[in-house]
Parts: sequence; C-alpha cells; structure tokens
Amino acid sequence: MLIRVLPCATQFIDHLDQALRQAPQAQRLTRKQRYFLAFVISAMILTQKLCWATMNRRSLGQYSSGALWWMFYRSEIVWHLLLRFSVPVIIDHYNLSEGNLLIDDTGRSRYKRTKKIGKAHKIREKKTSGYVNGQELVFLVLQTPLVTVPVDFRFYMPDPKMTEWRKKRDALRKQGVPPKDRPPKPKPNKAFPTKQLLALDMIQTFQQHFPGINVTGVLADALYGNAHFMDEASSVFSGTRVVSQLRWNQKVIHKNKEVDLNTYFDRYLGPGVKKTLTIRGGKKQKVTVLAA
Repeated sequence: MLIRVLPCATQFIDHLDQALRQAPQAQRLTRKQRYFLAFVISAMILTQKLCWATMNRRSLGQYSSGALWWMFYRSEIVWHLLLRFSVPVIIDHYNLSEGNLLIDDTGRSRYKRTKKIGKAHKIREKKTSGYVNGQELVFLVLQTPLVTVPVDFRFYMPDPKMTEWRKKRDALRKQGVPPKDRPPKPKPNKAFPTKQLLALDMIQTFQQHFPGINVTGVLADALYGNAHFMDEASSVFSGTRVVSQLRWNQKVIHKNKEVDLNTYFDRYLGPGVKKTLTIRGGKKQKVTVLAA
C-alpha cells in the first residue's frame, strides 16, 4: 500500500499547531514541520511501524530516508510539547469528561554500547529471563468509554548505589549473614526517583493540566501496590479509588487473622465462577470471578 497523507492526520496536526500557538509561551510548527508530522503519522497508520526505509519505499522514493531522518533530528520541532498539547486536542475532539488513569511500565532493549542514549541500564528481558542493556519507561494512559489516550511518560533510571547495595545484600543473604551484619540501605536519592514516585508525579501533573477531567479510578499492577503510593494517588483526586494487582507475598486479614494470599484464595474462596466478559471492541475474555 502506497503512503499518502491522510486527511485525519493533517487535521490533527493543524489543531495541534493552533494549541501550541495559544500556549502561554507561544510556539508554532512551520509548514514543513506540519507536513512532515502528518506524513509520519499517516505512514505509521498504514505500515504499523516507524521506519524511514519503509516510508521511502512505500512513497516510491518521493521522501528519501535521509530527508526524513534530517527532519526528525535537525528540524527543531518542539518534541517536549507535542504530547502535552496533543492530549487536550484529542479530549476536545471526542468531548471526553471522565475516565480511569492506568499506570504501567515497559522495557526496551538497546545495543551494548549506548553512550548517546539517555538512562540506559541493565534491564530484565521477559522472553529469555536474562538481562540486556536497555531503557525503561513508566507511562500514564487515560482510559475512557470511547477511546484510550496515552497522556504522559517518564524514563526510569535506578540508583546505582541502591543497585550495588541489593547485589551485596543478596550475596550476603545466601551466605547466611544476619541482617544486622549487612551494610545499611542507602538513603533515597532524588536524582533517581523510583517508578512509584515517577507515577505519582505524572498523576499530579495530569490533575494540574486537566482539572476538568473526572478521574473515576487509578489502576496499576502489583509494583505499585504499596500503601504510600495508593494513599498519595487517591488523595490527588480527593479520595478516588486506586486498584492494584495483589502480589504473591502479600497477606490479607481474614476473621482477624493474617493469612497469606495463596492460602486465602485456595482455602477460603474456592475455585470461583467461570465467566466470559466482552471487552471494548468486541473481544471475548474468559475470567474467574471471586468475591472476598
């Protein structure tokens, strides 16, 4: 399929440019920048990838890889503002007024030598259960009954001192060294915020930029299921509910007794009820429903 600039992409970029011009510190996109962004968005929709060589072939050579590369790296597009001002354009277009905020994180492997790539570090690769050099993102998504919109992201970089301390702690634990004889845990370094702190910062920023959106809930996986994060996230939106996935090592209170999670589900709740739910878009998903 040949790449052509889609009218919806052109319209979106025009509205984005208008939003940038109306910002307190007025910015703007040049005509070439607007056309470039509309072309790239159209190409990604039609090819399902971001690849200059593919765009060159699918445009029958009308746009060379070198020219596209130059526009991306050298044309001084205000990249740091595009996502921030794209979100209100989408919210206004669909007339969105409420939704849930979803938090998640992901890793992307890079080359072994990444001197020019920011915040690259050793990350765990799920496919091989090994470690590779890469980057980690914590991202925030607005989920509404109509559309799901990415609204913010942060790069995560672990504290080198904390990483080194964990290595020593694990090694000494295997050797049977008691906790009192192990090195003390380093104090938190503000230069290396945790994923939970990055997520809280994005939630607070969202509330500041979009006070008119009624956030009905905040959802996150088990990594964010600690009391501090859940209390802080709830307080940002005046007590909205925060739902987190349970961790395997957590305990629950059952009849005034602490019970580990596996025992609670196996012994007290039974096998549950099998159901099939219809997810937005028509996809069928089999689930097991349990009531505590």
